[in-house]
Order: sequence, then structure tokens, then C-alpha cells
Amino acid sequence: QVLGQVKESWQRAREAGALGTRLDRLFQHAFAVAKRARTETRVGAAPVSVHLLDAESGTLRREAQWEGDGAADRESLPRDAGLTGAAFESGQPVACAAPAADPRFAASVDTPEGGSIAALLVLPLRFRGRTLGVCRIFTSDARAASARTAEVLGAALSAAVRNVLLYRSLVESIEAVARARKNAVDGQ
Repeated sequence: QVLGQVKESWQRAREAGALGTRLDRLFQHAFAVAKRARTETRVGAAPVSVHLLDAESGTLRREAQWEGDGAADRESLPRDAGLTGAAFESGQPVACAAPAADPRFAASVDTPEGGSIAALLVLPLRFRGRTLGVCRIFTSDARAASARTAEVLGAALSAAVRNVLLYRSLVESIEAVARARKNAVDGQ
């Protein structure tokens, strides 16, 4: 979902002539990395979700998800429990082919809503040295829950987070320019 939103914004910025060559190439590279990550890791095979830290409650709240095979992820998670909490608190990814065998595993946290145990990737979403949330990926393919997968996806997600924040800034700038042009035309 996030990638789709970023892509749409990139297209709008391109059409408005607001992107330079370097920025355009950066976006294209980020899209290529994301596509490669999805292909190589078979992410589409299981529930995938993004949980962000809720400043008021201190919990991780689900902001987006893809319900693979009809399974949904949990709405809210503690930030300091289970494999999910380990990834959030340390800022390091967790890749676990057999999560129940890991002593940090907490069934009430490290499973989707239905409670079924599956191979798990938990990737911290970081920006400027701060963990903002996590991306959780459950997969029936234990091979996908590897350090290599975490590395590829981590790079794609880092680019996506930066691009989303850049997108917000870009949209605000485009809207400000549009308002200024409209005011200039109306004032003449």
C-alpha cells in the first residue's frame, strides 16, 4: 500500500515537473528494489503488516496490512514483548524460520490474529536513528525468513520510509506552489 502511494505521488510530481533527474532516478531505484524484494522473498504469500508506535499509548498500532491467505494481523502490539518487541527495541531485524523455538517468542504477540505460528520476519522501520515501528511478515516458506531476506527487505523498507517522508514534503511544496500561482493569477 505504501509503495503504491509513493508511486502515485512520484507520478504526480513527475507530471508537475517537480522532480530533478537525480530524485527521479532515486525513486526508480527504490521501486526496483521493492519489486526485487517482493519477488525474491515471496512476501505476497502471507499476512504482511506495518505497525507504528502510538505516542499516546506506547503500543505498536497496525497502520496497514495485506491479508495473505485471508489471515489478518493483530491490531495492537506491545513494543517490548516477543520477537516483535526485540526488533523494535533493538532496531535490528529478526528473521526466524521457527519462531516458537526462540526463547523470546510470545504467542500472543508473534502470531497473526488467528494465532497460527509461521516463519516470521520483523523489520524495524527506522528514520534518522529512531525506530518508528515494525513491518511484520508471516510466511509459510521458512526459507524466506532468512538474514538475506531481512537485508533485502530492510533496504527496500528504509527507502520506502524515506520516500514517504519525502513525498509528504514534496506534496506540501507542490500545493504551496499551486496556491501561489493561483493567487498570482487571481491578483492580476
